[in-house]
Amino acid sequence: MMPAILFGQVNGWHTNGPYNARIQAIAVDPLDDQHIFIGTVEYGVYQSINGGADWTHVDSDLLPETIRVIAIHPTGTDTMFASTTQGLYRSWDGAENWERIIFPAGWQWEITGLLIHPTFPNIVFAAGPPLTSINYISMNGGRTWEESNLTDYAAVKYVVDPSNDSAIYATSHNCSTHRSLNRSIDLGESWVNIHNNLDTTMVVYDLAVDPLNSQIMYICGTDGTNTGRCVFKSTNGGDSWFNITPDFLNRYWVYCVYVSASDHNTVYVATSANGVIRSTDGGQTWAEVNQGLVGRKEKIIISKNNVLYLGTFYNGIYRSLNAGDTWEKISQNISNTYCTDYTVNRLNPARQFVSTMDGIYKTVDFAETWEFVDLLYPDYNRTIYCLGYDPDSLNAIFVCVNPQYDPYSEIGVMRSLDGGLTWETFEIDLPFNNAFTRILFSNNTIDTRILLSSTAGLYMSDNYGVNWHLNPNLPIDVYWDAALSPANEDYAYIGGETLFRTSDRGDTWEQVSLPTNEFYITEITCHPADPDIVYICILFHGLYKSTDRGDSWVDINNNLPRGTFYHVSGLAFNEYNTDNLFVNSHHYGVYQSHDGGNNWEPFIESLNTLYSSAHLFVDPIDTNRVFLATDQQSAWSITRSSTSINEDESQFPKEFSLYKSYPNPFNSSTTIEFALPGAGQVSLTIYDILGRQVMRPVSGHKEAGNHSITVDMDDAGSGVYFYTLSTEKTKISRAMLLLK
Repeated sequence: MMPAILFGQVNGWHTNGPYNARIQAIAVDPLDDQHIFIGTVEYGVYQSINGGADWTHVDSDLLPETIRVIAIHPTGTDTMFASTTQGLYRSWDGAENWERIIFPAGWQWEITGLLIHPTFPNIVFAAGPPLTSINYISMNGGRTWEESNLTDYAAVKYVVDPSNDSAIYATSHNCSTHRSLNRSIDLGESWVNIHNNLDTTMVVYDLAVDPLNSQIMYICGTDGTNTGRCVFKSTNGGDSWFNITPDFLNRYWVYCVYVSASDHNTVYVATSANGVIRSTDGGQTWAEVNQGLVGRKEKIIISKNNVLYLGTFYNGIYRSLNAGDTWEKISQNISNTYCTDYTVNRLNPARQFVSTMDGIYKTVDFAETWEFVDLLYPDYNRTIYCLGYDPDSLNAIFVCVNPQYDPYSEIGVMRSLDGGLTWETFEIDLPFNNAFTRILFSNNTIDTRILLSSTAGLYMSDNYGVNWHLNPNLPIDVYWDAALSPANEDYAYIGGETLFRTSDRGDTWEQVSLPTNEFYITEITCHPADPDIVYICILFHGLYKSTDRGDSWVDINNNLPRGTFYHVSGLAFNEYNTDNLFVNSHHYGVYQSHDGGNNWEPFIESLNTLYSSAHLFVDPIDTNRVFLATDQQSAWSITRSSTSINEDESQFPKEFSLYKSYPNPFNSSTTIEFALPGAGQVSLTIYDILGRQVMRPVSGHKEAGNHSITVDMDDAGSGVYFYTLSTEKTKISRAMLLLK
């Protein structure tokens, strides 16, 4: 008898990481250095009240998700401002509640520059967006505003001279017009341009003034022309500048410069490719200080009481207690990791990998704990775009890495045959500067073919990933997803602006009709038991189902909630009852259907998936477990346990099905279950990895219904075996692992 299917109404989603985020802002309470705020790109503000040991999200229905700067009042710390992509916001009660600032002209879009004056906190500066001349000043703590006399450009960063609180500096993006730097010595009443002899067109992101000698200043930014100059120094108050860019930068892009308050010769820069770089001689020589850091894409450095805090692009927040010699990650409970792909080992679902914008993570305990997997790739400027477990292997995992910044670097396909402990790299015949989207394994008793969809066509390997070739029978186009039929691995689909199918493992392809003329296929999912059924997700149009391999389509969005931007993703099946579907609806969360998509209902509403694309999996062995990863909300799991419902209420099964054996892996015996919608001749055959028949435990006439058989393989050797259920019209194969 098939296991009962469980639907939870009580238990909620939970996550133990990976705890990452794109950190744009850090602010430490001036009166309590244990109280820290961070602003993220995807999920607003987090705060910590114990020095970063753990974090809680600042929930607000008003505050936008993308934060630029957080500024806290120097004495009345319940008052703070947050600049965002949708204007300026203020809180009077320590971030519990927020109100939106309306400027005189009604302008209320992106705010890039923000400063509460540390000595005269009633003076507040705000500016943005880049390449405009929108600047405002408030003289009464933000209650009323007027346009600033800084009219050449919108400020990116305001900095107060630590030795002269009447002097203020403002940076901008306007280097090409020699308007990158201005200075005021009268609290913003008037401004003087100090671009002077800067001969660069870089965008200036940050400026730092030496705390002991205000004549010494540093600026940094990005040099789009790759002249090798993106960090400059002045020793005469900005009258002249000279280049001090580290000569070993992989990319001329530096977001932050910080001068130590305890040793003014110690200077730090946060880079987008080399991590944190430190100079102990005022910028004459530089060295990387990245011990303990996972990634090398850093955004912001600040210090409080000799503790350095580092915000990163995709890997959360770190701190250093020893001037940057070592770093420790302090991202506990910051859950908005940008996940790009997720894969579960079908033979042992406790083993999973999730890829992020800053590397990959592994779990061996059903997503209870995660550990970073160091691929030891030649450099860190890589994004993991897709990964995949070989469904018939316990240990074979493949990942694709993409050079994020170097347009002439080769794409890498990396392979591990020991569950991620060691890795091999293959870069032959793959194009550079290209994103890969899905890895598919077509396994049979003769060989394994790997299909790799990409934004420039379909690549194939017939020697387990060592060599690749572009499939000549498909147009070179953008393919955002691909899928292989578990029920018949000769069948596969690939799609983007068009949809193609194959019935010969990718040798030949034919175009498939689509249900709408306005389409962009974001996801393809094949039915786990019926090779003729396929599902597609179309941007703005949602979910469609075909029962004839794409010849015709049925809209199954039905009562799924729709927002202004409608996007569904992560379609997943309960393999013991394929009418039980799961999907993520953009901004509305995870929904499930018990009738094949005719009706949808929220699936445990405790997790807000935000504006996310999702990857959903139902544990193929224990369907009580559901796993989820999104591009804004990390990796999550849930065990459904509140209500037991036997979904097999009909007299006979609706379809021909072969279920995952259990236990799997097994020691000597395992149970195999299958379902027959009608009576007929049936055989169940077990083969070894070379395709040789080991045994045939079922052969003959069987009545319609659910069947179960226990197979004893005590005399067989350890390894992967395949079991195949055959009738006159249908054949299904699955894999199992014998471990002794």
